[in-house]
Amino acid sequence: MLFDLDGTLIHSVDHIVKCWQHTTLTCLGREMTREEILPTLGRTLVDAFEEIAPGRSAELYATYRARQVQMHDLEVRLVPGTFEALDALRGLGFALGVVTSKRLPIAMQGLDLFNLAPFFKVIVTMEDSPRHKPAPDPLLAAAEKLGIKPGEAIYVGDADVDMLAAYAAGMSRIWVKWGVGTLGDLQEAVPDFIVDSMDEVVSLVTKHEQTAANTK
Repeated sequence: MLFDLDGTLIHSVDHIVKCWQHTTLTCLGREMTREEILPTLGRTLVDAFEEIAPGRSAELYATYRARQVQMHDLEVRLVPGTFEALDALRGLGFALGVVTSKRLPIAMQGLDLFNLAPFFKVIVTMEDSPRHKPAPDPLLAAAEKLGIKPGEAIYVGDADVDMLAAYAAGMSRIWVKWGVGTLGDLQEAVPDFIVDSMDEVVSLVTKHEQTAANTK
C-alpha cells in the first residue's frame, strides 16, 4: 500500500496555504487566495511556481522554504488514527510506502515529527522521478523499489492528481475525504473506494484480504 503524505497522513494543508500566501505576498505583492492555492496540492512546488511566475520559481521556492522550515512543526498535525492504521496494515503483511511531490528533507520532517518513517519500506519524493503526479512515474518508481507489479499496489490519496497518477500506473485507488482535494472530472480515474477515516482504510483492506482468501 502506497500513501500520499499531505492531506492524507498529515494535516498540513493549512500550513501549505499559509506558506503560499507568505510567498506570493513577499515576492509578487499579492496574497493568493486559498481557493487559488488548493488546486496546486499534490504537484511539485517548482512546477506550480513556474506557472504563476515564469522564470522566478527558484526565488519563490526559497521564500516558501524559509517560512516552511520556521513554522512546519507548529502548524502540521497528524491525521487521527494514522499511527494505529499503519501499525495494523503492517501487521496484516502489507509493505508500505509513501509517494509525495515534496522534496526528501521536508517529507522526512513531516514523517519524523510523528514517528511514521519506520513504517515505510520506500519513500518516493520529488527527486526520485523525472515527472511527477499526475504522471505515473513516482508511483511506478515506488512499485519498482518494492519489487512488485504496479497492479499489485493500492494508492491512498486525497487529491485529483493522486487518483490520476494511480490510474495511469494501473494501481487501485482509495480516496480519503478528510483532505481538501476534489475529485473533479476524473472520468476513468475515479477512485475504487472512498473512505471517511484511517480506520475505514484498514477495515476495507482487511475485508478484501478475507474475501480473497475465501475464494482460493
